[in-house]
Amino acid sequence: MGLNMTVELRVMQDGESILLYVFKTIAEASEMILFLSDFLPDAKFVLQPATH
Repeated sequence: MGLNMTVELRVMQDGESILLYVFKTIAEASEMILFLSDFLPDAKFVLQPATH
């Protein structure tokens, strides 16, 4: 049985979580960070192992 290594990308703005994505790989999450940073230049991106 393999481990499910999904990652969670949380988009934070003004100290609040405004978006939450779950990806199968860090590479997929990184692509989304690059995309979102064009639209949300002041946002902070938190990448961590998925909790669910």
